[in-house]
Parts: sequence; structure tokens; C-alpha cells
Amino acid sequence: MSTINVPNSTKTPAKSPLKPEPGSGVSGRHKPSRYKFVYRSILWVSVGLIALGSNDISHASKTLVVTTVNSAAHTSLYQNQSWDEAVATGNRYTVARPLIDLEQKFDVGVTVWLRRAEEETQDAKGAVAKTAIYQDIVFRGLQLRDKARLAKIPLQIPPRIFRSGNISTSDLHASITLVPQSPSILDRMWSFSSWSPTSQKSARSRLGFPVEFGASETSLLDRVVDSYAVTLNLVRLYQKTPSNEVVVFEEDGLLLPENNVPEGSEASCYAFADSGQVMPAERRHMLKPYIISKSHVLVADETHLFDLKGLMEMRELHSRYSHSCEIAPEICDRMRNYWTNGPSETLLQLAADSSDDEPGTGGKKEPEWAYAPYLTGSRRASGPKAGIRSIHVAINTDDLVPIPVTRQSCDRNASNAASRLIAERDEEQPINVIWHLTFSTASPRKIVAAELYGSHSAKDASPDHSEVVQMNDQRLLDMMDAFMGDSPDGHPRRKYIVGLLIWLPVFPQIILSILYWVRRARSSAVYLSVKGTCMIALSYTLIAILNAIQDESPPPDFLETLLFSASMLWAVAAVELVWSELNWIPSAIKVMKPNHRERAIRRLDERFQKRYVLAVYVELMLLYYFISPFNVYLIAPIDPPTTPTSHAWTWAWALINPLYITGRLCQIMLNYRSGVFAGDYKVTVYLWAMSTLCGLISHLEWVMGNDRVKTGWSVGDACYAVMVGILVVQATWLRRDSELGTENEDEK
Repeated sequence: MSTINVPNSTKTPAKSPLKPEPGSGVSGRHKPSRYKFVYRSILWVSVGLIALGSNDISHASKTLVVTTVNSAAHTSLYQNQSWDEAVATGNRYTVARPLIDLEQKFDVGVTVWLRRAEEETQDAKGAVAKTAIYQDIVFRGLQLRDKARLAKIPLQIPPRIFRSGNISTSDLHASITLVPQSPSILDRMWSFSSWSPTSQKSARSRLGFPVEFGASETSLLDRVVDSYAVTLNLVRLYQKTPSNEVVVFEEDGLLLPENNVPEGSEASCYAFADSGQVMPAERRHMLKPYIISKSHVLVADETHLFDLKGLMEMRELHSRYSHSCEIAPEICDRMRNYWTNGPSETLLQLAADSSDDEPGTGGKKEPEWAYAPYLTGSRRASGPKAGIRSIHVAINTDDLVPIPVTRQSCDRNASNAASRLIAERDEEQPINVIWHLTFSTASPRKIVAAELYGSHSAKDASPDHSEVVQMNDQRLLDMMDAFMGDSPDGHPRRKYIVGLLIWLPVFPQIILSILYWVRRARSSAVYLSVKGTCMIALSYTLIAILNAIQDESPPPDFLETLLFSASMLWAVAAVELVWSELNWIPSAIKVMKPNHRERAIRRLDERFQKRYVLAVYVELMLLYYFISPFNVYLIAPIDPPTTPTSHAWTWAWALINPLYITGRLCQIMLNYRSGVFAGDYKVTVYLWAMSTLCGLISHLEWVMGNDRVKTGWSVGDACYAVMVGILVVQATWLRRDSELGTENEDEK
């Protein structure tokens, strides 16, 4: 048996499993496997915090689900046939047809009511005495396919009524109803039933003029048209606080919690009593009235045939609890909504059509039935931000108009205060207001969305909110109203699509950034600018702290930002935790020596010397403090002037913004010198660029249409856009850091 001896020089040496192969992409500073638990925990905790902080996503999902469910509340009563098919099959007496179908033309009548100042008591019918200051047909010949019809109604309002202590948002209100043009099935109506009690209708007196002009008294036709009318209050009340701020105090007749007023502040103030005499002012005299000069009325585009029996059962159910409306009609109006009332509010009984005699009936027929259209008004058409901002500055918007009355006069001398009140009352002039009324047709889904969103009335707004919160709320409101047909030239779908393209990339961008820095923390700091990464992480931390102090960031966002900054710092830190063999608690911190590739990259990074970095940062800081690039606009905003920022916050943002920009410049310079793109995934930069580009498009009026409120595009935004453009160029032409291997040379 022979043995073959292989020379030692031809033997393949065994590779150590602890040393990576050159070019494998694995760093010599690879963390132990037990680090996986730590980094995965950081990753999933960050994802969870982002999800918890996404209030807009949860609110939008909830709104979508509730809108979808509620808009289908009456679909179980649908009859899947047309009216001609119902007549042919003999079901015409078991279904309810729409009073206004797709072909029926109708007019829109409007009456504006003002409570009488000289008659504060209720009349014999329980209704507050009032007079009509405007009544007319404002739209003629409309159909359900018509949208965004605008009427400018001139109103002349005497301010005397607004001096009364018993002021209410219903002191000035409008009644809007639809009047079908003849011929219509309303011509054959001989009886009707409504969900609201008779006393409520007489108390509201919605219509105010006969459908047949010139008639001496109200007919049955007038009462049925009045039964499905909608009432809109045209007064909004605010209360002045001792700090001269204004907060919402009353909305739709309901008092909100009062603010604390220092004791003795009312003792030297005087106002008019209901009798016209001067009296010591009370808390109610601190209310400041404003006239709402922008309203939006919607009619449901509902033309299905409904099961008559089910519709009557629904109406009877509503009639049971509607008797509580006799006590407080305003509360009843607030409780009214489409998913509970819908088409069952008013049912019309029609006389038999003599032209359609059926054989074998002897000319005797059962009555036919029809349901009235559903009308509603947008409670937030005037907008919370416009109302609040219009109080701080001179009102020049189309939303609110101040009523120039002095409801209380404060003076140590009672005679002087009384003299001023009487002199102003004697010299008062009528208030001329242009009321902008928009009329649109909307699907049941849109009606539900409008009422659901409108339930958050203007009392949700507060002057304590930041300018950004108020502006975003107003912009969202305008887009919602534009979807309902309020703004014919607003292009709501374009705004919605562009808004999605701006905000949808944000969530994956944050996740990808967390993934990137967790991966780099597990490998090495090669191709990363240590100075730049530390400055960016510090800026993120300061922003989180500043937002937490200003109460503009929820706790999940604050914790997520801190974890993200910690992962960035850990990625560039040349340290490693030493783990114990017995437990999972680290026992020491070990300083790691950089390998050859890391030393080479650090030499490239040090070409941008620290004194130059400091000089750039100081110059940017002075620029941001004295010039404030975010207040110098290339595209001017459509918004009243912002509230001046305090000196401390101005300095804070002047420190943070240059810190972030300087850190990005350090990484950009290192990418250019090394020929490798690092600092983010390439797809993250592309998502960032898409959001930035769509943000610029959202400010172009020739693309997005006209806006009542719009943020400006400033020089600071342009600087960020240029920086993003440079990153896009580098991400396109430079190689990724993961495409290059790292050498595993230990320090000699």
C-alpha cells in the first residue's frame, strides 16, 4: 500500500471563520450576534412609535370606515328597479319615489331672519319674534347634476339687536329650501307627514314666504316645502379674556365652558339691559358677535326607490324622539344627520294620477308616496382658522365680519360709560354684508363625510394653537368643502393627489432611514462623515426637545426621534459593548480600533477641516437669525401675517437649522471625494425628492387652482430643495456603500 505525499506548498490553508474574506462586504468591526436582539428591538420599537404617532392616519381610517358604514345606512330599503318598472309590475303603491329626480328642475329659496330687538319675549306660539330682512329665490332651474352654484346675497343688518344681553347665534339665521318647478309630482300632493313636531316648525318658521307669490296666507304647499328646509345660523360668538385674546364661547346656540374672569372686572363695566336701560355689565355682555358671511348648502343626490313600509317605520321611530325638539330646536338641529334621518324626514302622499287608470279598479286607486330631498349645511364653511385669525388682525376675509357694537363700556364713572353707550346707539348705522352662499349636490357618502367632519365645530379651534396647526386645519377644511362642491376653481382632486404624494413617502422614508442606521450600527462607520452624522443627530434631538416644549409633538414621536438619533451616533462611535457570559447585561465598553478603510475615509473627511465646518455653521446661524430665510418668500403665501415669534424661539431655530444643513454638507463633501454614496439609502433620497417636488407643485396656482389659505414657498425651502437635488445627483451617479467591500486590516 503506497502513500502519496502532498507537498505543504500546495495545501489550501483553512479559513478562519472569525476573519471575513476581503471584499465580502463585512467589516472587521462586526458586532456579536447578541446585538441582533438589541437592534431589532430598536427597529420594532421605532416602528411602533411611528404608528402610535400617526394620528392623521388613524383619524383618516376611522373617518373612512364610519363614512362607508353610515352612508350605507338606508341601502337595505332600496328597491332595485326604476319607476317605470315599478309601474309595470304593480309596485307603484308599495314604494316611495323621490320628489326631485334627475330630470326635475327646482328653485332654491332663501329667507334671512333677524330677531326683533324691541320684542324679547316669545309670542303665543312659543316662537321668538323676528322679521325677515331678505327673502328671494336665489337659484332657478337647477337640477341634481348642478354643483358649485354661488350666490352673493347683500344683507343690511341693524346692529341694535346685538347689544342685547340675551344674544344667541340664532338671532340671525337663514332658511334654505327647494321648490320644485311645475310640472312636478308636488302638484298632486294632498297630504304629508314630517318627523319634526308642528310646534318646532312654527318656532323656526323656516320658509317665511309663500311658494305662490302674492298669496295672502300660507298654504299646504308652503308647509310641505317648509318641512324639509334647513336652517343655518349666521352669528358666531366669542368671549374676550382679560389678556385681550378671543376664544369660541358659543356655537349653534350651545354655550361652551367659560373662561376665568378676574373678580371685580365686571364691577366698573356697564351695558344695555333688555329694556334699553343702562345696567352693570354681566358675564354675557363680554360676548363679541361676528357675522358668518360664507355658508355651504348640500342636497343629497338620492334618487332610488325605497320600500314604503320600511321608510314609514323609520320615520315613526324618528318622530318618537323628535318631541324633545320642542324644548330646544337648536339641539334638535344639531342631532339631525343623514345616517339617522336621511330620506325618511318628510313623506308626501300623492293623489292618484287620473291619466293612469288601471283596468278592473273602477278608477279607484291607492295613493302614491314620495320622499322629500335631504338638505344640510356645512357647520365649518367659515373655517376655524379664519375666525381666530380675523379676531387678532383686521378682518379682511370672506368668512367673518365683526359687528361694530360696544356691548359693554368700562369706566370708573358710571355716567361716562352710560353716555358712551347711548351715543353709539344713537349714531349707529346698518351693517352691509355680502353673504356668500354656495349650493351643491353631493352623494350620500359625501353628505355623511361633510356632517361627520362638520361635527367638529369652530369651538375646536383656539388662539393657543400654533400658526401651522391653524393653517393646516383651514387647508384641510377648504379641501373637504371643495370636494363637496364649495370651490368651483379649487381643483380638490389635484390637491388630494399632490397631498398624498407629499405625505405618503414620509412613512417609508422614516422606516428606511431607521433600517439604514441600524444596519450601519451593526457593521462599521466606513464612508460616513463622523462630524456630519453627529451634527444631524444633534439637530434631530434638539428639534424633538423643542417640539416637546411647544407641545407640538406627541410622546411617541419624541421617543422615536431620540432612538433614531441614538442609532446614528452609535453607527459612527468606535465603541462596542462587552457582554457578560452569564447574563444579557453589558459589563464594559470597549474602544474599537478603526481598520484600514475606515482610516482612509476619515482622512478624506478631515479634508473638510473643523474650523471651516465651524465657520460655515456660524455664517448660516447668523443668516438664519438676521434674515430668516423661511420668512423670505419666493411664492407669497395667501394668509394673514403670522404672529411674531419670541426671541428665544428665534434663536433656537437659528441654531438647529444650520446644524442640520452643515451636517448634510459634510456628508455630501465626503460622498464627492470618496465616489461612494452614503448616509441614506438611494430610494430614501428619491422619496424625499418626490415629496419636495410635490411640495413645490402644491404652491403653483396655475396647477392647484385658487386657495383662500396657502403657505408660501420660502428661500429656506428653496435651499432644502437644492440640497435634495444634489443628493439625488449623487445617488444617481455614485456607487452605493454596500456595493464596495471593506478591508479587514487591523491596526499594526
